[in-house]
Amino acid sequence: MIAQEVLATEKVSEQTPLVKGIYNSSQARDIVKNLIDSQINFYKLENLKSWEACHSEENTHWMTKIDELTQKRDEYIQLINKAKEEGLDINIESTFELKLSK
Repeated sequence: MIAQEVLATEKVSEQTPLVKGIYNSSQARDIVKNLIDSQINFYKLENLKSWEACHSEENTHWMTKIDELTQKRDEYIQLINKAKEEGLDINIESTFELKLSK
């Protein structure tokens, strides 16, 4: 019944901080890799499901998202490596936001 109550409201939005804090380079690297790799794996699975459904070429939509996330992950890792070289900690803030819409 909770779902019906939630859907009855006109605007529903929920935010939760996933990661918030100051980390050393090793911790920051693990956090960034785990968060982004999890999303990449999700897109890979969706791409596989799409391929299995129609046995055609890979879905460019999913592959584009995978490529974008891979590039962003690599950029973050380079930035983290630079922070390590300079002896800096890394402040990470990541928020998960869920919105219901029609």
